[in-house]
Amino acid sequence: MNQERLAEIQARCNAATPGPWFHEVTSDVQRVGPKIGNEHPYDGVGPTFEVWRKQPGRLEDLMFIAASRSDVPDLIAEVKRLRNIIVSSMIANANSVTKNNQDINRALYPD
Repeated sequence: MNQERLAEIQARCNAATPGPWFHEVTSDVQRVGPKIGNEHPYDGVGPTFEVWRKQPGRLEDLMFIAASRSDVPDLIAEVKRLRNIIVSSMIANANSVTKNNQDINRALYPD
């Protein structure tokens, strides 16, 4: 994944309503949306999305959508953390190679 793609995902994540989100199944509808405070997630007022009328096999999709709001920021942070480790390691290796080359040059070409 290149930096541009990661930035696009980050932008969508930042533009969405903050998490955590919830999923709810009632007798006639399934909902997903942001959980506001400690209140019941759906009070008929908050921003929710009626994803679909009850259909077999769709609960896992609903749970995935709700969890994504918290999972995606965590995954973005992990990608950035791992990239920083890689860059730091590359810099350390480059510095080590430069020092080794200097040592070799001194050994081969003493003053």
